Amino acid sequence: MTGNNLTLPTGNTHVVSLQERSSADLTLAIRSPGDDAYVLDRARVVLKLYFDPDMDPQDRAAMLEEFRRALTHLPKWAVAKGFDEWARTMSRRPSPAEIGLLASRAMAPMADELAYRERLQITAVHTSRSDGEKERAEKALHSAGFTPKRIEAVKRNPMALTVEDFQYTELQGKPHWTETVVPDSAEMQALRKARLANPLMAAGMRAAAVKDEVVEGAGNDWMDEPGFHDRG
Repeated sequence: MTGNNLTLPTGNTHVVSLQERSSADLTLAIRSPGDDAYVLDRARVVLKLYFDPDMDPQDRAAMLEEFRRALTHLPKWAVAKGFDEWARTMSRRPSPAEIGLLASRAMAPMADELAYRERLQITAVHTSRSDGEKERAEKALHSAGFTPKRIEAVKRNPMALTVEDFQYTELQGKPHWTETVVPDSAEMQALRKARLANPLMAAGMRAAAVKDEVVEGAGNDWMDEPGFHDRG
């Protein structure tokens, strides 16, 4: 027996890639059982390719048993690929370990594909779990009264100790930008320049200045009353 029970696609037959095979199919292939009878038969044939006239039947039988013991745990199809590779590329007698290494290499792409799919599945579970936890946290905050507006109020007033403080902050709203810059800043200077360039704003500012002067003058008239300086 020199072959195996695996059929290779030829001609126009569709070659099924690892990505197209199901995880169950790949797992079944990796965990498929070995075949002691096949190992002994295939090892006997391959060893005959490298005939040794000095080897007696007892030693040959012991050598075959070593192949069986080393390869019995590997799937039959992988062992077949190991022997095939050796017979095709090597010109000396193989050891059981060398055939086992080639068989393991034949299984490696399937194991790698399964490991890749497992990593994708774990990542998907973690992503889904994170999204669910975020949604539950948002619902808990909302049910406790921490709406987006309330959370913004907390950011603006981190020293608030009561709900009333937060509500007051919410009513206040965001401060105007003129309240957040220094009076002599470039922004404020540009604002004053723009106001002076506006005729209506300039007239209003002049009227306000005149009003302040009149009020200030009227406020000091009582000091000129007769006898004020004689009081004491």
